[in-house]
Amino acid sequence: MEAIIKARASARDWLRRAKGEEQPSDLEQILGDIARTNDELAAAVNRFNFSCDDLLIDAAAFEMQALESRLAFLYRKAKEKGLHIGAQG
Repeated sequence: MEAIIKARASARDWLRRAKGEEQPSDLEQILGDIARTNDELAAAVNRFNFSCDDLLIDAAAFEMQALESRLAFLYRKAKEKGLHIGAQG
């Protein structure tokens, strides 16, 4: 899965260079990382919910914990860049 994500990112970068577009800003990169990590977390939650083997359940739980930590890091990084993520109201 990670290899596919990296391949897509590389392809996007190549297309941007071919079109003469700039590389994404730090903020755009962070937002993309947050979106990808949320997608990966949703997939891990599905694996956790539908696994029947104890080892697979444990693996999914650890993966979810790691992805939640990564999201916390990305949110903190976004906040440092001046972006506030979340509901307002």
